[in-house]
Amino acid sequence: MKKKFTIAMMPFVLLGCSNELQTVNLPPEAVLLSGSIFTAKVEDGLRLKVTELGGIKPENCYLGFNSTLDNDLKRNMVKTTSIMCGEETRTLKGFAVGGDSYHGLRVNPEDNSIISEDESFSILVTETLPLEGVSLQYYGEDSEIHFATK
Repeated sequence: MKKKFTIAMMPFVLLGCSNELQTVNLPPEAVLLSGSIFTAKVEDGLRLKVTELGGIKPENCYLGFNSTLDNDLKRNMVKTTSIMCGEETRTLKGFAVGGDSYHGLRVNPEDNSIISEDESFSILVTETLPLEGVSLQYYGEDSEIHFATK
């Protein structure tokens, strides 16, 4: 289940020029395709921070979600409800995929906390989402940031 994340848009490449906080506003053609994958992590126990989106490691993106504990599977079944980047919030339909490439995040059977191997995980997008105007903040590097073409 190692599938690349894709933001489909017209050709769009950014060059980070320093390690200062940079901002990119996504153009009208930017979409998050159904079936694409991006990464997130559990932060402070309850927040889910987006760790990579289209080659950018955003500093200002978090996920809204619902979760259900499946005691039989020993997994926390996380479904995304939104993505929040800065002041912008969009409905996002998808779910968490653990480090073992299965639906849901594995939990410790004693206290139901997410195990360390699944604290960083993937999100599988289940419905295409337009990203026009979303503002991503990231720390620039001397590497290119790529987005796929539509």
